[in-house]
Amino acid sequence: MFRIEFYEPDEFPSVALGPYTPDVEDAQGAKALALTDPCPTAEPSTQTPLLRLAQKALPTKTEAKAAAKKAAPAKKAAAKKAPAKAALK
Repeated sequence: MFRIEFYEPDEFPSVALGPYTPDVEDAQGAKALALTDPCPTAEPSTQTPLLRLAQKALPTKTEAKAAAKKAAPAKKAAAKKAPAKAALK
């Protein structure tokens, strides 16, 4: 296991009085360093599985039809309440 260190310049300019001294020795270099601490143990994921999220985001045909049936009466009621648009001439 290793880590890579490199310099990524900041988008905003540094404003200081006097000469500017960068925080890094070599702004163009990259270092590969061995890890000094042991690797942390892997814990089981507590996040929602991707498949479950996909099922919510992309419903099957039957689920989509059921949701559309529930939404249809609300859409009709909203259309009745909305004033008719005047014809543009």
